[in-house]
Amino acid sequence: MPLINSTVNPLNPDEEYVVLPVSILEKLIRYSMSFCENRCPPGRDPGTCIYLTKLAPALGLGRTPCYSDYGIYRRENFERIIKNTESKYRLDRVSLLKMKRSTLEARTDFMELEFAIGVLKSMDEAKPIYIVRGEDLNIRNAKRI
Repeated sequence: MPLINSTVNPLNPDEEYVVLPVSILEKLIRYSMSFCENRCPPGRDPGTCIYLTKLAPALGLGRTPCYSDYGIYRRENFERIIKNTESKYRLDRVSLLKMKRSTLEARTDFMELEFAIGVLKSMDEAKPIYIVRGEDLNIRNAKRI
């Protein structure tokens, strides 16, 4: 994990932050991953998913359940899902989102399309995550994941 450039303050002074032991964060990640295993894909939140896919492996908790479907969350993977769906139905994403979902296959395709669009939007809005040791909580010595 790369160290943060010590000449730049990566934190927003107007935002609040939480400092908690990694052991507590691990519990929260495990709990969240059980949601993934038992309730996904309905109810999934793309913004939460992108953080889980970064945090779980970084904390040594393995990959999220959706790794077999999407691999590492990369922009090009989700752009491909959108492009494939547009090609399959010969419509752009705006038209697809308005289209009636009459079959199980179409409902599944559109659920994946909506998720892919949400992941891309969430990637654009994502905030960085840093890990720092308790002996030195200086953000300049943190590792960004």
